Amino acid sequence: MSAFDFDLLNELSQAIWGPIGAIALLSGRIYGLMLVFPLFTRVQLGRTTKGAIAIALALPLQAPMSVDMLNLDLSSPLQVAFFSLKEAAVGALMGLFMGAPIFAIRAAGDITDTQREIVNADTDDPSAKSQATASGTLFGFIALALFVSSGGMETLVGALYGSYEIWPLNRYMPAFTTDSFSGLIRMIHLMFLSAMALAAPFIVLFLITDLSVAGLGKVAPNMVGQSTGAAFKNLIFAVFILAYASTLLGYMREALPTRALVLFELERMLTP
Repeated sequence: MSAFDFDLLNELSQAIWGPIGAIALLSGRIYGLMLVFPLFTRVQLGRTTKGAIAIALALPLQAPMSVDMLNLDLSSPLQVAFFSLKEAAVGALMGLFMGAPIFAIRAAGDITDTQREIVNADTDDPSAKSQATASGTLFGFIALALFVSSGGMETLVGALYGSYEIWPLNRYMPAFTTDSFSGLIRMIHLMFLSAMALAAPFIVLFLITDLSVAGLGKVAPNMVGQSTGAAFKNLIFAVFILAYASTLLGYMREALPTRALVLFELERMLTP
C-alpha cells in the first residue's frame, strides 16, 4: 500500500472511532447513575439494556460537549481510564442524591416489617443481592411509580445534563472542602430520620400492642400464645395502612427529588 493509502486509512479510523470514543466517555456519567439509582437497580435490566439507555442519553451531549472533548488529554490509556472512572463516580454520586428519598421510603417499610416480625415474606432484591422485606418492596415500587408518573425521567435527564456545568467533563477533580463531606453526612442523616419518621406510627402502635399482649398474658396466660403478638401486629398493620396511605403518598410526592434540588446539593458539595 502507498503512503497515501495509510494516511487515508488513518483519517478514516479517526473519523469512525472519534465519535464512538466520545459517546463512550459521555455515557460514563449516565451509566454510573444507573448503577445506584433504584429505578434501574430494582428493576432487573440487563447490562446491554443499561448500556443502550446510557448511549441514547449521551447522544444529545456530543455536540454541546465537543469543545470540552477537544480539551481532554486522552493520549494514554491511563488518562482514558481515569476520566471514565471519574465520570462514573460523578454519576454514582448523583444517583445517591436522587435516590436518597426512595432509599428512606424503602427503609421505612423494612423497619415496619421487622417490628411486626415478618420473616418469611422476603423477596429477592437484585440491587443489593439480598432479601428485601414485603413492605419495603411495596413502598419502594410505589415511590418509583410516583417518580416516573410525576415526570421523574425528565428530572433525571435534566439533572444529568446540568451537572456538566458544575463538574465539567475536562476537569480532573472538584474543589472538595470540609463542607463537601459534611453535606454527604447530612444527607445520610436526613435519610435515616425520614425513614424513622415514616415508620414511627407503626412502631408506636406495635409497641402498644406488645404492652397490651404482655398485660393480657399476665391476666389470662391461656389466651396468649407464642404468635399472638405477631398476629395482632399484622391485623393492626392491615387496618392502619389504609388510613395511613394518604399521608404516606403525600410524603412520597413531596420527598421525590427535583432537578433544582439535586443540582443545588451537588454544587454545594463541589464548590468552595
